[in-house]
Amino acid sequence: MNTTPVVIEILIIGFQALVWILLAIFSILGHEWIDLSTLKAFALPLSLAGVAVCYTLGTIFDLVGHHLFNPADTWLADLHYPNLVRSRQRAQDHFWKIWIDLMAKANEPFRRAERKNYKQRVLRATTFNIALTGVFSSSWYLKYHFSYQALALCVVLVSGATAGVFLSWIAALFSFYDHLTRFDDTKLPTRPHKSTRKKRRNNRKNP
Repeated sequence: MNTTPVVIEILIIGFQALVWILLAIFSILGHEWIDLSTLKAFALPLSLAGVAVCYTLGTIFDLVGHHLFNPADTWLADLHYPNLVRSRQRAQDHFWKIWIDLMAKANEPFRRAERKNYKQRVLRATTFNIALTGVFSSSWYLKYHFSYQALALCVVLVSGATAGVFLSWIAALFSFYDHLTRFDDTKLPTRPHKSTRKKRRNNRKNP
């Protein structure tokens, strides 16, 4: 198993978390106390420390994202694959059994599924990271330039960005589960919701 994508995924999530943590500090304490000329003298050690901090934060918030979004993951999977629910099988549990079987083989189908899983995990963490980044960056900005127009604009931008990433996560999650259905040997009915099947038929008619 290639661990490079895992490290990159964790670093991306960690960097996102570090951004909103720094913004939270600046919004509370201000930024006037930072001496950039002093920081430049320690650029290399600070860069190495930053990578270590990003990796640690990425590990933490990847796990936070899993527990935070697991109820939505379970509900969306059951909604997307109603035939599995009728078979008295939780869709999420069913697909993770397929995923574990694929992991044991570590072949090309597994690597393709793995890339889709990385994508949905990054988007999952990005959903709350971008929400917190928007909240604290808005708080920092409004601390020095407050107006009701600016407040309304910040609310719209943060809400829109968060909703956009959340919908992207849902699409990536369904793409991951749809990919896993190709390797289902249980003979359970894993056909997705009829709206998804209709979209696939239209795509085949209009390539």
